[in-house]
Amino acid sequence: MESHMTTPELKKARHERELRIQRQISFASGLFEGDVSIRTLLESLIEGVVVIDESGTILLMNTAAVQMFGYREKELIGKPQAVLIPERFRKSIEERQAGYFAVPRTGPIKEHIALSCLHKDGRELYVEINLSFIETTNGVLVISLISDITLRKQLEAEIQNAREYAENIVETVREPMVVLNSDLKILTANHSFYDAFKVTPEATIGNFIYDLGNRQWDIPKLRVLFEEILPHDTVFNGYEVEHDFQDIGRKIILLNARQIFRKDIGSHIILLAMEDITERKQAEEEIERVNTELEAANLELEAFNYTVAHDLRNPLNVISSYCQMIKEFYGDKLDEKCLHYIQQAYEGTLRMSQLIEALLNSSRLAHVELNRDRVDLSSIFKEIATELKGTESARRVEIRIADGIIADGDANLLRVVLDNLLCNAWKFTATREQGLIEFGATEIGGKPVYFVQDNGHGFDMADADKLFAPFQRLPGAEEYLGFGIGLATVERIIRRHGGRVWAEGEPGKGAIFYFTLAAD
Repeated sequence: MESHMTTPELKKARHERELRIQRQISFASGLFEGDVSIRTLLESLIEGVVVIDESGTILLMNTAAVQMFGYREKELIGKPQAVLIPERFRKSIEERQAGYFAVPRTGPIKEHIALSCLHKDGRELYVEINLSFIETTNGVLVISLISDITLRKQLEAEIQNAREYAENIVETVREPMVVLNSDLKILTANHSFYDAFKVTPEATIGNFIYDLGNRQWDIPKLRVLFEEILPHDTVFNGYEVEHDFQDIGRKIILLNARQIFRKDIGSHIILLAMEDITERKQAEEEIERVNTELEAANLELEAFNYTVAHDLRNPLNVISSYCQMIKEFYGDKLDEKCLHYIQQAYEGTLRMSQLIEALLNSSRLAHVELNRDRVDLSSIFKEIATELKGTESARRVEIRIADGIIADGDANLLRVVLDNLLCNAWKFTATREQGLIEFGATEIGGKPVYFVQDNGHGFDMADADKLFAPFQRLPGAEEYLGFGIGLATVERIIRRHGGRVWAEGEPGKGAIFYFTLAAD
């Protein structure tokens, strides 16, 4: 309308509006300030009070309202209420206000209006408003009782963020988990819990833990955890519970509980994580059963070995004795061919006796108690090398031994390992004019690895998997004495130490045997 008015008309309209506003302000002031008790009441309120007319003009404010919005009173009186409302909300506030005035009314409205208001410095305040309408001779006045809830909204947002954060953490945990309040009611649970125990969120949230699933969770050991242990220990791990659940059968569950004080709610909550170890327990029991059976079988096998060895030794002793007697008493009457056959038979009985002894020794090693200690491998290797050189002093073999190689293991068993590896290298360098054997240590992946290397016969890597199997003789090794027991014994001892042994080689260029010991 004002855009079609002339300048004098505009001035007149503005003047009349200002006069009307002043009359309304004076009327409102007289209405509330005329009664000292009412004005005193308004000023004593911690809530802000703002009085507006039907046009939305601010007529009166108490001190709390003035301070809430950061203005001086005279800066707001006579101004439209829109100065206190963010622009994006002004239209909706005007429409709501028009709806209130469309229906004649007096007294309070049973509605709490929550909205954002503007502080003088431009920041937004969250407020809650209660409205009351007063019918006067000058029209309807609206009294707004305003509470600044900015801090409350911030706290609510923080609490909500914390709750969502906690729920997200709970949801990402793989194991079933529930969160309980101090009364043992379930606040939240993750999907793993619902899936594992065949329950729904509706039947879970807000219920006592003991009441879940027709009181399936009313478990005596669980009550002990919540009622006797957690009150004294805020953290408890590895609490084992076995129970027959109605829907999922008998389960063994490992519980981890943690009690946390939440400042935002002023009380404790309990995080309860669960791990179903039923299958693991069954596997452990099965392993224990199998181990018991294996131990019994090993004992039977050991007894059988000794029996067989005894039964074989007697005939072998008889055969070797007769061979010796024949040579002694009839040697001068036998031709060279017969003597050769008798000698072959005699040497065969010796080899058989040695094989039996090797088998018995290998069997014993499986049952010898492991006595771990710090072992000087360099010194042991030197002792074995000295003994070996003494048996074949004519051999030209250089043996290089690194000093100060110390390992953790059983000294007697590791001596057997080194003896077999050195004897193996000694044997397969026999055809070399100048043999070379080296003992040392290196590191692989930060772990110590010990090795015995030679420049002997070597082997094809395609046959590497056969090296440590009992009685295996690789192609080309027939000319060298042996039963195929030594390296199998090495593998067994190293395995008992928790380590592993392997080899690398090339035909005609030698071999290198590596081994590790777990404790290192």
